[in-house]
Amino acid sequence: MTTIKPLFIRTSNGILNASAGTTVVHFEDATLILDAQCRKIIFDNSEKSHELFEKAKQRVKPQKDYSIVLENGGFIDVRIIKNTFVSPKTGHLLVIGLNERPLCIFDKEQYSDISGLSDAITDVLIDISDDKKVSAIQWAEYQK
Repeated sequence: MTTIKPLFIRTSNGILNASAGTTVVHFEDATLILDAQCRKIIFDNSEKSHELFEKAKQRVKPQKDYSIVLENGGFIDVRIIKNTFVSPKTGHLLVIGLNERPLCIFDKEQYSDISGLSDAITDVLIDISDDKKVSAIQWAEYQK
């Protein structure tokens, strides 16, 4: 994780320092920032969550050797991924964190090739495990 500038966020309980974030994701009008231990720094589902996401992407950068960069510019630190799988109930591809909660959900309605996307993510994770350079996922190849 590389922080360009500190990122302090005003909350109803005071102020949070999100600079220690290693994972920044935005989904379903919510922004989630997690630290290197998969602990929540902030979960924002307010009308300003997208604004927070855009600011976080500018201030906190993914760690080059250990991040999956998502199509929207968010990123997941692979060291906090517990598992990935296609849900037999929904058909969505789920990325689950060490905290047993979804880090990211890839909707089968948005991605026409969930199996191919699952394989691409698996390949990235295996490459990282084998000390190979992380390759970018070509998200458009799997979308409808």
